[in-house]
Amino acid sequence: LILLLTSQLAWGQKPKPKEDYEGCDGIQDADRRTYCKAIDKGDAGLCKKIGNNDRRQLCLAKLENSAKQCERISDNKTKQRCLQSIR
Repeated sequence: LILLLTSQLAWGQKPKPKEDYEGCDGIQDADRRTYCKAIDKGDAGLCKKIGNNDRRQLCLAKLENSAKQCERISDNKTKQRCLQSIR
């Protein structure tokens, strides 16, 4: 065991670190990145900066825990997912 550890140190091998979680900043799409930040911070003001209307309404619905906001979503699949997450 000591020989094994010594040989690894001699070769300069270090255990590979886990990849760092980039958080919301690692998201390429601006609307998705803003949505992520709004949910993380709990800031409804950030939701209002989202250009995609359905995503904006989903963001507001989750932060305000409001089925009324879910009903404003035009895409039925997203609307149903929103309503299920509120209940």
